Amino acid sequence: MNAKPANSTPVYTAAILDSKKYLVCGVLVTAGIGDTARHKGKAYGYCAKECKDEFLKAPEQYLTEK
Repeated sequence: MNAKPANSTPVYTAAILDSKKYLVCGVLVTAGIGDTARHKGKAYGYCAKECKDEFLKAPEQYLTEK
């Protein structure tokens, strides 16, 4: 049985993402990943929950600007 510590926080790395910059604000993901979202089987990173929420409102808009 594998147990996780109660206070464990997910660790996100740029290697698991399909974009090298945050699609909403344009900052490079190497600045730090605070949250992620999946869209059509791909993972995208975000610096903050607000950026992720904005992306999820209209993902296709941000993906065409990529």
